[in-house]
Amino acid sequence: MKYIMPIVCFFILGFVTNEVLFDRDDGRTDADAFFNVRFVLKEELNGPTEELKDVYDGEEEAALRLYKEENVAMHVSEDFLSSYAFYDLVERAYDNGYTLETGSMTIDKVEPDEGMYEATVEVSYSKEDESGTVNMEADLETNQDGKVTDIEYSTYNELYRAIGV
Repeated sequence: MKYIMPIVCFFILGFVTNEVLFDRDDGRTDADAFFNVRFVLKEELNGPTEELKDVYDGEEEAALRLYKEENVAMHVSEDFLSSYAFYDLVERAYDNGYTLETGSMTIDKVEPDEGMYEATVEVSYSKEDESGTVNMEADLETNQDGKVTDIEYSTYNELYRAIGV
């Protein structure tokens, strides 16, 4: 009898841990989604890289599409990849002589909504003797595979104005 309670507790703990962290009915794992959300935010709010500068200097739509496929396709859904204007802020920064760099980042899962995340990213912008920091706030959605399907920035205009002319 004294062994039954620890065994029952062990099975209950295993079941709860499995349901919460790993196996859900939809196959989604928090680890995949957190990784993809973090990756996409860092990719979109850093730069431009030398390779991306070459793309902007060439101003070829096909080159930007290829760059997106090589750099973010595995972290976002196909529909999102084709419809979202990735690197829009980085391009504006580059056009106006700025560089963007992400600092601290917090990502929180929105409960009880499956696949919804809120993020705050500290983004520094700089050029020659001018610099500043903006806290970008975003709501992101992921699909069953943990891939990002939508991003909505609530502070987009603040950074957009800061790196404008």
